[in-house]
Amino acid sequence: MSIGIWLENALSVLDQVAVRPQILVGASVGGWISLLLSRLYPESVKALVLLAPVPDYPTAIIYPLLTE
Repeated sequence: MSIGIWLENALSVLDQVAVRPQILVGASVGGWISLLLSRLYPESVKALVLLAPVPDYPTAIIYPLLTE
């Protein structure tokens, strides 16, 4: 699984199930996905409720662990 697949899944729900605009609620990676959705489709998102979103996860956590 990857953030891209999770984003695609969330977008499918937003497109096929949800009545727009939506209030997106997310914690941790769910917050990250909510931020990505709101950035890609601002007309579909009315508000965000985020608890400890991790939009800087790759740069703050993963990149420092990588070696040459």
